[in-house]
Amino acid sequence: MDEKFDFLDLRNDIIFKMFFARPKNKAILISFLEAVLEPSSPITEVTVLNPTLPKDFANEKESILDLFIKLKDDSRVDVEMQMAHSPGYRKRVLYYWAKLHQSQLLRGELYPKLAPTVSISVLAYNEFTENSDEIHSIFELKERSRGTLYLPDIELHFLELSKFKAWKKKTGGTNRLLDYWTRFFQIQTLNAKEIQELAKEPIMSKALEALDELSQEPTARELSEMREKSRVNLHIITSEAAAAGEAKGKAEGKAEGKAEGKAEGKAEGKAEGKAEGEAKGKAEGEAKGKAEVRLAFIKNAHDAGMSAEQIASLFKISLEEVQLLLQK
Repeated sequence: MDEKFDFLDLRNDIIFKMFFARPKNKAILISFLEAVLEPSSPITEVTVLNPTLPKDFANEKESILDLFIKLKDDSRVDVEMQMAHSPGYRKRVLYYWAKLHQSQLLRGELYPKLAPTVSISVLAYNEFTENSDEIHSIFELKERSRGTLYLPDIELHFLELSKFKAWKKKTGGTNRLLDYWTRFFQIQTLNAKEIQELAKEPIMSKALEALDELSQEPTARELSEMREKSRVNLHIITSEAAAAGEAKGKAEGKAEGKAEGKAEGKAEGKAEGKAEGEAKGKAEGEAKGKAEVRLAFIKNAHDAGMSAEQIASLFKISLEEVQLLLQK
Protein backbone atom coordinates (compact mmCIF):
# COMPACT_ATOMS: atom_id res chain seq x y z
CA MET A 1 0.00 0.00 0.00
CA ASP A 2 1.33 3.45 -0.96
CA GLU A 3 2.43 5.35 2.16
CA LYS A 4 1.27 8.60 0.53
CA PHE A 5 -2.30 7.47 1.23
CA ASP A 6 -3.83 9.10 -1.84
CA PHE A 7 -7.20 7.43 -1.36
CA LEU A 8 -10.41 8.16 -3.22
CA ASP A 9 -13.26 9.37 -1.03
CA LEU A 10 -15.70 6.61 -0.08
CA ARG A 11 -18.27 9.29 0.74
CA ASN A 12 -18.60 9.67 -3.03
CA ASP A 13 -21.46 7.28 -3.81
CA ILE A 14 -19.88 6.03 -7.04
CA ILE A 15 -16.65 5.03 -5.27
CA PHE A 16 -18.68 3.53 -2.42
CA LYS A 17 -20.56 1.27 -4.82
CA MET A 18 -17.53 0.35 -6.91
CA PHE A 19 -15.64 -0.58 -3.74
CA PHE A 20 -18.27 -2.84 -2.17
CA ALA A 21 -19.66 -4.35 -5.39
CA ARG A 22 -16.40 -6.03 -6.37
CA PRO A 23 -16.55 -9.81 -5.87
CA LYS A 24 -13.05 -9.90 -4.42
CA ASN A 25 -14.15 -7.46 -1.69
CA LYS A 26 -16.88 -9.80 -0.44
CA ALA A 27 -15.20 -10.41 2.94
CA ILE A 28 -14.87 -6.65 3.39
CA LEU A 29 -18.57 -6.14 2.62
CA ILE A 30 -19.49 -8.85 5.12
CA SER A 31 -17.41 -7.13 7.80
CA PHE A 32 -19.22 -3.84 7.24
CA LEU A 33 -22.65 -5.50 7.32
CA GLU A 34 -21.78 -7.28 10.57
CA ALA A 35 -20.58 -4.01 12.10
CA VAL A 36 -23.95 -2.37 11.43
CA LEU A 37 -26.39 -5.26 11.80
CA GLU A 38 -24.63 -7.09 14.67
CA PRO A 39 -26.27 -10.41 13.67
CA SER A 40 -26.71 -13.22 16.19
CA SER A 41 -24.67 -15.49 13.92
CA PRO A 42 -21.93 -14.60 11.41
CA ILE A 43 -22.87 -13.60 7.87
CA THR A 44 -21.35 -16.28 5.64
CA GLU A 45 -22.65 -15.42 2.19
CA VAL A 46 -23.57 -12.24 0.31
CA THR A 47 -24.66 -11.68 -3.28
CA VAL A 48 -24.71 -8.20 -4.77
CA LEU A 49 -27.80 -8.18 -6.98
CA ASN A 50 -26.86 -5.02 -8.91
CA PRO A 51 -23.04 -4.89 -9.11
CA THR A 52 -22.82 -2.82 -12.30
CA LEU A 53 -23.14 0.95 -12.55
CA PRO A 54 -26.01 2.36 -14.63
CA LYS A 55 -25.19 3.97 -17.96
CA ASP A 56 -24.28 7.68 -17.78
CA PHE A 57 -24.64 7.53 -13.99
CA ALA A 58 -21.79 9.97 -13.26
CA ASN A 59 -23.66 12.91 -14.79
CA GLU A 60 -27.10 11.93 -13.54
CA LYS A 61 -27.24 14.31 -10.60
CA GLU A 62 -30.15 12.45 -9.00
CA SER A 63 -28.95 8.95 -9.85
CA ILE A 64 -29.41 6.51 -6.99
CA LEU A 65 -26.47 4.15 -6.53
CA ASP A 66 -27.77 1.79 -3.86
CA LEU A 67 -26.30 -1.68 -3.43
CA PHE A 68 -28.96 -4.40 -3.32
CA ILE A 69 -27.65 -7.42 -1.44
CA LYS A 70 -29.03 -10.90 -0.77
CA LEU A 71 -27.87 -12.88 2.27
CA LYS A 72 -27.74 -16.66 2.65
CA ASP A 73 -31.16 -16.75 4.38
CA ASP A 74 -32.66 -14.77 1.47
CA SER A 75 -32.84 -11.55 3.51
CA ARG A 76 -32.27 -8.41 1.47
CA VAL A 77 -30.12 -5.41 2.37
CA ASP A 78 -30.19 -2.03 0.64
CA VAL A 79 -26.95 -0.12 1.30
CA GLU A 80 -26.20 3.40 0.14
CA MET A 81 -23.90 6.35 0.78
CA GLN A 82 -25.56 9.77 0.98
CA MET A 83 -23.21 12.75 0.80
CA ALA A 84 -25.67 15.55 1.55
CA HIS A 85 -29.27 16.07 2.58
CA SER A 86 -31.89 16.11 -0.16
CA PRO A 87 -35.61 16.91 0.07
CA GLY A 88 -37.76 13.88 0.79
CA TYR A 89 -34.76 11.71 1.65
CA ARG A 90 -36.49 9.75 4.43
CA LYS A 91 -39.43 8.99 2.16
CA ARG A 92 -37.02 7.86 -0.54
CA VAL A 93 -35.35 5.42 1.88
CA LEU A 94 -38.73 3.90 2.70
CA TYR A 95 -39.65 3.73 -0.99
CA TYR A 96 -36.47 1.87 -1.94
CA TRP A 97 -36.91 -0.46 1.05
CA ALA A 98 -40.41 -1.29 -0.21
CA LYS A 99 -39.22 -1.87 -3.78
CA LEU A 100 -36.49 -4.26 -2.66
CA HIS A 101 -38.84 -6.06 -0.28
CA GLN A 102 -41.57 -6.67 -2.87
CA SER A 103 -39.01 -7.73 -5.50
CA GLN A 104 -38.48 -10.97 -3.56
CA LEU A 105 -41.79 -12.45 -4.73
CA LEU A 106 -42.41 -13.68 -8.23
CA ARG A 107 -45.93 -13.79 -9.68
CA GLY A 108 -47.98 -16.42 -7.89
CA GLU A 109 -45.66 -16.83 -4.91
CA LEU A 110 -47.11 -16.53 -1.40
CA TYR A 111 -46.40 -13.90 1.26
CA PRO A 112 -44.89 -16.30 3.83
CA LYS A 113 -41.91 -16.62 1.49
CA LEU A 114 -40.95 -12.99 2.12
CA ALA A 115 -37.70 -12.64 4.06
CA PRO A 116 -36.69 -9.57 6.10
CA THR A 117 -35.41 -6.52 4.25
CA VAL A 118 -32.99 -4.06 5.82
CA SER A 119 -31.94 -0.59 4.71
CA ILE A 120 -28.52 0.83 5.66
CA SER A 121 -27.87 4.51 4.91
CA VAL A 122 -24.36 5.83 5.51
CA LEU A 123 -24.71 9.59 5.85
CA ALA A 124 -21.95 12.18 5.56
CA TYR A 125 -24.19 14.76 7.28
CA ASN A 126 -26.55 14.96 10.28
CA GLU A 127 -30.03 13.75 9.38
CA PHE A 128 -31.37 13.44 12.93
CA THR A 129 -30.56 16.76 14.55
CA GLU A 130 -32.43 15.96 17.78
CA ASN A 131 -29.29 14.21 19.03
CA SER A 132 -25.62 14.92 18.51
CA ASP A 133 -23.90 11.80 19.83
CA GLU A 134 -25.92 8.83 18.55
CA ILE A 135 -24.04 7.67 15.48
CA HIS A 136 -26.26 4.66 14.71
CA SER A 137 -30.04 5.03 14.57
CA ILE A 138 -32.27 1.96 14.03
CA PHE A 139 -35.97 2.18 13.17
CA GLU A 140 -38.40 -0.72 13.45
CA LEU A 141 -42.16 -1.23 13.10
CA LYS A 142 -43.69 -1.37 16.60
CA GLU A 143 -47.04 -0.95 18.36
CA ARG A 144 -47.19 2.58 19.73
CA SER A 145 -48.18 2.08 23.38
CA ARG A 146 -46.83 -1.38 24.17
CA GLY A 147 -43.74 -1.31 21.97
CA THR A 148 -44.61 -4.75 20.56
CA LEU A 149 -42.64 -5.53 17.41
CA TYR A 150 -45.04 -6.07 14.48
CA LEU A 151 -42.53 -8.12 12.47
CA PRO A 152 -38.73 -8.15 12.35
CA ASP A 153 -38.99 -7.84 8.56
CA ILE A 154 -38.30 -4.10 8.41
CA GLU A 155 -35.24 -2.31 9.78
CA LEU A 156 -33.93 1.08 8.72
CA HIS A 157 -30.35 1.79 9.83
CA PHE A 158 -28.74 5.23 9.60
CA LEU A 159 -25.02 5.71 10.24
CA GLU A 160 -24.22 9.43 10.67
CA LEU A 161 -20.47 9.78 10.17
CA SER A 162 -20.20 13.36 11.40
CA LYS A 163 -21.29 12.30 14.90
CA PHE A 164 -18.34 9.94 15.33
CA LYS A 165 -16.28 12.05 17.76
CA ALA A 166 -19.24 12.82 20.02
CA TRP A 167 -20.31 9.16 20.00
CA LYS A 168 -16.77 8.00 20.73
CA LYS A 169 -16.48 10.43 23.63
CA LYS A 170 -19.83 9.34 25.07
CA THR A 171 -19.49 5.55 24.69
CA GLY A 172 -15.80 4.92 24.25
CA GLY A 173 -16.63 3.15 20.99
CA THR A 174 -18.64 0.23 22.39
CA ASN A 175 -18.97 -1.35 18.93
CA ARG A 176 -15.33 -1.82 18.00
CA LEU A 177 -15.98 -2.88 14.42
CA LEU A 178 -18.37 0.02 13.83
CA ASP A 179 -15.68 2.32 15.23
CA TYR A 180 -13.23 1.04 12.60
CA TRP A 181 -15.65 1.38 9.73
CA THR A 182 -16.77 4.86 10.68
CA ARG A 183 -13.17 6.02 10.65
CA PHE A 184 -12.51 4.19 7.39
CA PHE A 185 -15.34 5.99 5.61
CA GLN A 186 -13.78 9.31 6.67
CA ILE A 187 -10.23 8.33 5.77
CA GLN A 188 -9.55 11.76 4.22
CA THR A 189 -9.74 13.21 7.75
CA LEU A 190 -7.17 10.78 9.23
CA ASN A 191 -3.45 11.40 9.49
CA ALA A 192 -0.79 8.82 8.61
CA LYS A 193 -0.49 7.56 12.18
CA GLU A 194 -4.26 7.06 12.50
CA ILE A 195 -4.36 5.16 9.20
CA GLN A 196 -1.52 2.93 10.34
CA GLU A 197 -3.39 2.24 13.59
CA LEU A 198 -6.49 1.32 11.59
CA ALA A 199 -4.41 -1.07 9.47
CA LYS A 200 -3.49 -3.12 12.57
CA GLU A 201 -6.96 -4.68 12.42
CA PRO A 202 -6.71 -7.47 9.77
CA ILE A 203 -10.00 -6.81 7.99
CA MET A 204 -9.35 -3.06 7.91
CA SER A 205 -5.86 -3.67 6.51
CA LYS A 206 -7.53 -5.66 3.75
CA ALA A 207 -10.04 -2.84 3.20
CA LEU A 208 -7.24 -0.28 2.99
CA GLU A 209 -5.40 -2.39 0.40
CA ALA A 210 -8.59 -2.71 -1.65
CA LEU A 211 -9.28 1.03 -1.49
CA ASP A 212 -5.67 1.78 -2.43
CA GLU A 213 -6.01 -0.51 -5.45
CA LEU A 214 -9.25 1.17 -6.54
CA SER A 215 -7.71 4.60 -6.02
CA GLN A 216 -4.94 3.82 -8.52
CA GLU A 217 -7.38 3.14 -11.33
CA PRO A 218 -7.69 6.09 -13.76
CA THR A 219 -11.30 5.24 -14.58
CA ALA A 220 -12.31 5.31 -10.91
CA ARG A 221 -10.65 8.69 -10.43
CA GLU A 222 -12.30 10.12 -13.53
CA LEU A 223 -15.74 8.89 -12.47
CA SER A 224 -15.23 10.24 -8.97
CA GLU A 225 -14.35 13.69 -10.32
CA MET A 226 -17.29 13.69 -12.72
CA ARG A 227 -19.71 12.74 -9.95
CA GLU A 228 -18.38 15.41 -7.59
CA LYS A 229 -18.54 18.10 -10.28
CA SER A 230 -22.10 17.05 -11.07
CA ARG A 231 -23.06 17.26 -7.40
CA VAL A 232 -21.48 20.70 -6.98
CA ASN A 233 -23.07 22.01 -10.17
CA LEU A 234 -26.49 20.86 -9.02
CA HIS A 235 -26.01 22.61 -5.69
CA ILE A 236 -24.99 25.86 -7.42
CA ILE A 237 -27.84 25.73 -9.94
CA THR A 238 -30.41 24.93 -7.26
CA SER A 239 -29.18 27.62 -4.88
CA GLU A 240 -29.02 30.32 -7.53
CA ALA A 241 -32.41 29.44 -9.00
CA ALA A 242 -34.05 29.31 -5.59
CA ALA A 243 -32.55 32.67 -4.61
CA ALA A 244 -33.55 34.26 -7.90
CA GLY A 245 -37.05 32.80 -7.72
CA GLU A 246 -37.56 33.98 -4.15
CA ALA A 247 -36.25 37.47 -4.89
CA LYS A 248 -38.42 37.83 -7.97
CA GLY A 249 -41.41 36.42 -6.14
CA LYS A 250 -41.03 38.89 -3.30
CA ALA A 251 -40.66 41.81 -5.70
CA GLU A 252 -43.65 40.82 -7.81
CA GLY A 253 -45.70 40.04 -4.74
CA LYS A 254 -44.87 43.35 -3.13
CA ALA A 255 -45.80 45.26 -6.29
CA GLU A 256 -49.02 43.32 -6.77
CA GLY A 257 -49.91 43.68 -3.12
CA LYS A 258 -49.43 47.43 -3.19
CA ALA A 259 -51.53 47.74 -6.33
CA GLU A 260 -54.33 45.66 -4.90
CA GLY A 261 -54.17 47.49 -1.59
CA LYS A 262 -54.27 50.86 -3.25
CA ALA A 263 -57.28 49.85 -5.29
CA GLU A 264 -59.09 48.85 -2.11
CA GLY A 265 -58.59 52.33 -0.74
CA LYS A 266 -58.47 51.07 2.81
CA ALA A 267 -55.62 50.22 5.15
CA GLU A 268 -57.08 46.78 5.74
CA GLY A 269 -57.39 46.11 2.04
CA LYS A 270 -53.90 47.38 1.45
CA ALA A 271 -52.40 45.10 4.09
CA GLU A 272 -54.42 42.10 2.96
CA GLY A 273 -53.65 42.74 -0.70
CA LYS A 274 -49.98 43.11 0.04
CA ALA A 275 -49.84 39.88 2.03
CA GLU A 276 -51.77 37.92 -0.57
CA GLY A 277 -49.74 39.40 -3.39
CA GLU A 278 -46.44 38.66 -1.70
CA ALA A 279 -47.50 35.08 -0.98
CA LYS A 280 -48.76 34.55 -4.51
CA GLY A 281 -45.72 36.19 -6.08
CA LYS A 282 -43.31 34.22 -3.90
CA ALA A 283 -45.02 30.94 -4.74
CA GLU A 284 -45.03 31.75 -8.46
CA GLY A 285 -41.40 32.86 -8.32
CA GLU A 286 -40.30 29.73 -6.48
CA ALA A 287 -42.23 27.55 -8.93
CA LYS A 288 -40.56 29.32 -11.83
CA GLY A 289 -37.17 28.87 -10.16
CA LYS A 290 -37.75 25.13 -9.74
CA ALA A 291 -38.82 24.87 -13.37
CA GLU A 292 -35.63 26.62 -14.44
CA VAL A 293 -33.57 24.22 -12.32
CA ARG A 294 -35.28 21.22 -13.90
CA LEU A 295 -34.74 22.61 -17.41
CA ALA A 296 -31.04 23.18 -16.70
CA PHE A 297 -30.78 19.71 -15.20
CA ILE A 298 -32.41 18.12 -18.27
CA LYS A 299 -30.21 20.01 -20.72
CA ASN A 300 -27.06 19.14 -18.77
CA ALA A 301 -28.07 15.47 -18.70
CA HIS A 302 -28.68 15.55 -22.47
CA ASP A 303 -25.33 17.28 -23.08
CA ALA A 304 -23.66 14.56 -21.00
CA GLY A 305 -24.98 11.90 -23.37
CA MET A 306 -28.31 10.83 -21.89
CA SER A 307 -30.99 10.03 -24.42
CA ALA A 308 -34.40 11.70 -24.33
CA GLU A 309 -35.90 8.34 -23.33
CA GLN A 310 -33.53 8.03 -20.34
CA ILE A 311 -34.31 11.59 -19.25
CA ALA A 312 -38.05 10.93 -19.49
CA SER A 313 -37.64 7.85 -17.29
CA LEU A 314 -35.46 9.69 -14.77
CA PHE A 315 -37.84 12.66 -14.37
CA LYS A 316 -41.06 10.63 -14.69
CA ILE A 317 -42.30 12.79 -17.58
CA SER A 318 -43.37 11.99 -21.13
CA LEU A 319 -40.93 11.73 -24.01
CA GLU A 320 -42.84 14.51 -25.81
CA GLU A 321 -42.33 16.85 -22.85
CA VAL A 322 -38.61 16.13 -22.79
CA GLN A 323 -38.31 16.88 -26.50
CA LEU A 324 -40.18 20.18 -26.07
CA LEU A 325 -37.95 21.21 -23.16
CA LEU A 326 -34.78 20.41 -25.11
CA GLN A 327 -35.94 22.77 -27.87
CA LYS A 328 -36.08 25.78 -25.53
